[in-house]
Amino acid sequence: MRSGHPVMKNGPSNTASINTSALMQLSAHAGTKVRIHNSQALIENSKQAKPSTIKPEHLAADTALIQGQLQLKHQFGHCLMHSSNTLELENATVSIDREASLTFGVLLQGRLHFAIGKQWHQLPTALNQPEDAWCFAINLMQSCHWQRRLYQGNQVKKVSLSIKQAWLEKKMENDGLISPPLSQLLSQHGSVIYWPASKACYKLASKLTKPRCGSALEKEGLSLQLIAHCLEDISSNSHDLKHLDNPKATDTATLALLRELETWATKAGTELPELETIAKKQGLSISGLHRRFKLNVGKSPICYLRERRLQIARDALIRGEASIGEAAYLAGYKHSSNFCSAFKKTFGLTPGQMLEAASYS
Repeated sequence: MRSGHPVMKNGPSNTASINTSALMQLSAHAGTKVRIHNSQALIENSKQAKPSTIKPEHLAADTALIQGQLQLKHQFGHCLMHSSNTLELENATVSIDREASLTFGVLLQGRLHFAIGKQWHQLPTALNQPEDAWCFAINLMQSCHWQRRLYQGNQVKKVSLSIKQAWLEKKMENDGLISPPLSQLLSQHGSVIYWPASKACYKLASKLTKPRCGSALEKEGLSLQLIAHCLEDISSNSHDLKHLDNPKATDTATLALLRELETWATKAGTELPELETIAKKQGLSISGLHRRFKLNVGKSPICYLRERRLQIARDALIRGEASIGEAAYLAGYKHSSNFCSAFKKTFGLTPGQMLEAASYS
């Protein structure tokens, strides 16, 4: 029926226990800031108070959070693969600042409870059987605060693949494959859909959760296949697609500016786009365009562009494609010192500290 350095400790099943310090190091390798706090009080008192009214207690760095296998790896086309087969050892909430991305995944086993901003969602529990697995898709059109609840005793087996929406659209536009259901997903920030996993998706996800599922090239091939199957399911609408929420579609002016800024973000240097031209195309004044964008995205177009350039520079650093000086140029900074200051303010680490964390992962 459907419904410092990483510290590893040996667990009872000869798997690894990952503590809070290790999880923070893995997060640094992926280029995100992570915060972890004890949510025992939140769980016990959820009937008496709203979660936001309970002050969290931060866990010690040596607190073991999860036990099992966890993979976090950058792949093709700026794809981030996250797979896990873990037992959660504590009641806790993990919080990170996530950048804009489109995520496709499969929940094979366990309970998945997460929040986009202040909106909490929960997928149906999966029971580690082909007929009980769930595929899901999540669209983040802008950077946002992301939280996930851990529950003591919860065995979670899942894989998720996060890609850039612009990368996907470029791959699909020439083939005319963007169907109405997919277009709806792509136009709504915070949209979450899920559907029963097909046998093909279950098989691919099961392979990707194994610690040794093949070479890096084989993993990328399996990941591409899984994304393709998810897209086919959404586009054909042959499965019973379910929405966890009903977000408002982002208006066309904001969508147009987001696409334009994404193009500019990939251009190295300090040049900025002509917002007046974009505003005229949408029949708006510059101030009107600014207001709509800030209302939908939560920040000005220039602040958004600066953050995206920093994210692109960070990814180039992690993949070893740029030195710190070259990354500064990619992000639009003439001086490395200014780049390092902005980098630390955004990601919580200097470029050097992030590279050091990545080398230990």
